[in-house]
Amino acid sequence: ASALLGTVLGMAWYSPILFGKAWVKLSGLSEEDIRQSQKGARIIKPTLVAFFNSLIMSLALAFFLDRVGTYDVVEGLIVGGVLWLGFIVTILISAVFWERKPLALFFIHAGYYLVFLLGVSALLMLFP
Repeated sequence: ASALLGTVLGMAWYSPILFGKAWVKLSGLSEEDIRQSQKGARIIKPTLVAFFNSLIMSLALAFFLDRVGTYDVVEGLIVGGVLWLGFIVTILISAVFWERKPLALFFIHAGYYLVFLLGVSALLMLFP
């Protein structure tokens, strides 16, 4: 369920309805690049990669929540937030600066991972 949550959230987050248009522009991609990548079988590989990324992150988060003895949603949200700040933010901010990308791109990516980790933390605490 957590992997599915991450995949669906990513599809929504990076869609034109939410942050897709800004992400395309800030990434230096074109609308045509996106259209080509979403044709037919080309969409399957990135979707599977997104699913497995979400699955691995969810399993790692579940392991960590169990090891630190997290037992309720609030504790789960705190742990998810700390992991986001300590690992996701630091990795993404470095990548954005080293690749000389706009800071707004960092906020789009970091926002997705924050919502994902908090969502998975809550899901794991509600349905252990």
